[in-house]
Amino acid sequence: MVIESKHTLQTRARLPETTVIRRLSHRVRVRWPTTLVTSNHETLDGMTRNLNSAGIFLYYSHTDPRALPLRADERVIVIFKIPGRDHIQAIAQVVWSDILAIEETSTILGVGLEFVELGRDDQDYFLRVITDKTFQLTLAQSEE
Repeated sequence: MVIESKHTLQTRARLPETTVIRRLSHRVRVRWPTTLVTSNHETLDGMTRNLNSAGIFLYYSHTDPRALPLRADERVIVIFKIPGRDHIQAIAQVVWSDILAIEETSTILGVGLEFVELGRDDQDYFLRVITDKTFQLTLAQSEE
């Protein structure tokens, strides 16, 4: 008996295996105040919006309406200010960065980061958050 899957991943471009794996990782929504420290020591305060085992998506506002996105492959220090927990610090690499909106007094930028260095206890904490939120979502959907 052959079972055919209706779910296939098709790409036209050649993607590195890590990119494909990262995209297949389950993402959960979080809302954590987060600070980025760039390679030129600029501090950017933002908000983490989603998390997976490989990285995060966050957005931040820059007061200069001509602010440019972070450079791809740039390494940044990421400081998570998670309510009810000590700060978590990681080193991450910019996967993508783009301008989301331009306003009169600021620019809203989004950035996708891939973890490069993250402590083992912090990795375990993130995996628990992902598992708990995934379980809660699955439970809520099954009750509908």
